[in-house]
Amino acid sequence: YKVSAEDALSVVDKLTAVDLVSATDAGGLAEGMSEVAASASNAGVSMDKLLGYLAATGEVTQESMSTIGNTFKTIFARMS
Repeated sequence: YKVSAEDALSVVDKLTAVDLVSATDAGGLAEGMSEVAASASNAGVSMDKLLGYLAATGEVTQESMSTIGNTFKTIFARMS
């Protein structure tokens, strides 16, 4: 998402906010985002929506965030 160093704290705030309201953790969300961020950005998916997608899928499936991130990367690639 090409976030500048000055805005990095806002990303951490978003991760911890989702962590507090879902059955996921901030570290896992960051791992999932690292797998899919470029594809999601190219597909026009905002960071906030991506975090929601990852958290909801993680809660339901209980799969690792790395697996979920790779799954969404495939989905976004096929959408393109």
